[in-house]
Amino acid sequence: MVIKMKTKTFRFYWWDIDSKTWNQPHSERTTKTKDKIWSLPSDTDLELYAKYEANHIGAYRYEELYNNEKQK
Repeated sequence: MVIKMKTKTFRFYWWDIDSKTWNQPHSERTTKTKDKIWSLPSDTDLELYAKYEANHIGAYRYEELYNNEKQK
């Protein structure tokens, strides 16, 4: 049995915090972003994994950029 995988791209945002910017307000810090692509069996799995990854890397927000399924 072949499981059809769903592929999505997510973008993660986090503050660039180092010893020089630690005490600065968020508005003066640099925001870093990174895009990640995953293929998992369901939309729920993809959303849960994105939530896990955001927590793991310390992202303050993430969003779905692309749903890579082909439109019919």
